[in-house]
Parts: sequence; C-alpha cells; structure tokens
Amino acid sequence: MPAQTPRANCKGGLYLGTYMCTIDLGGIPSPLEGDVSFALEIDETVMRGECDEFCPDLVIAEGTGTLFGLAGLIGFEAELDGGLDCQTGEFRAGAPTGIYGVPDSMDPNDPDALWTVADPPFGTFTGSLTGTHATNPAERITGNWDLTDAITGTRCAGPFTVELQP
Repeated sequence: MPAQTPRANCKGGLYLGTYMCTIDLGGIPSPLEGDVSFALEIDETVMRGECDEFCPDLVIAEGTGTLFGLAGLIGFEAELDGGLDCQTGEFRAGAPTGIYGVPDSMDPNDPDALWTVADPPFGTFTGSLTGTHATNPAERITGNWDLTDAITGTRCAGPFTVELQP
C-alpha cells in the first residue's frame, strides 16, 4: 500500500508558536514560557494499516523541531520529533533530550538572535506535546506540553499553540 496522502485540510509547512507552564525552581513557582517551532512534511515511509494506534501522515522534518524558553534566569532547550495524523487530527511530539541551564545568545551583538543553553547544562529533561489539529480560524495545532526533569522528577505542564506560517 502506498504512503497516505494528507487530507486537503492537513497542511505541511513551518509551524510557529508558544508554550507555557509553571515550574518549581528551588521551592519557588516560576513561569516557564517560550517558543516552539517545527516544519511538518509528508512521511513517505508510513503505510496506512501498518501503524498501531498513532499513524502520522506529516512528521517533524529532521532538525527543524525546536523548543526554547525561560523560567527566570534558567533557559530550557530541546529538539522535537513526532508528527500529525491527518486522519484523526491528533498531534504527538517528544523532546527526548532536553537541557536546561544558563541561557546564551547565539549572537551576543544581536538582541533578536536565537537563544540556546550554554555548555555545560545544569540538567536534562524529557517532554511531550499532545494536541489537536484545526483549520479554523487558521491552520493550527493546540494542546498540552509536559516536561519532566530527568533527575528530580519535577514536572511542568501547560498549554501550547502553533500556527502554520504563510
């Protein structure tokens, strides 16, 4: 069976948005807010009927899924992988190797430069995004973000929204 073509209202491309949650930093609740972005593309390897419960038609293109945020003076950074099942509208993504630590600009001379976490990081985390695809009022995915510190087990959960860019 050939790879499934996404339905007309399920579009690939660059999705940009934000996420937020509240994390406990040394006993002090701190808002963790940041940007999430990824490019969705057709997954030529997925065959309908060969998937278990989740079968993504569009997947996060390798190297495009990123998440960066700040909680006070602590930066959180992760690469994302996952996809969108166009038949059900279900979106799932993971952040299997996130890091947190001192935030560092990729270009200290440019106030609009991308941020990253300086090496060495303070620690690591895993995370997941689960959501639903919708086309009204715009092509977007909304859902929940959930982060877990790999050592302490501290969790941070909250909403995320991304929208397809023109």
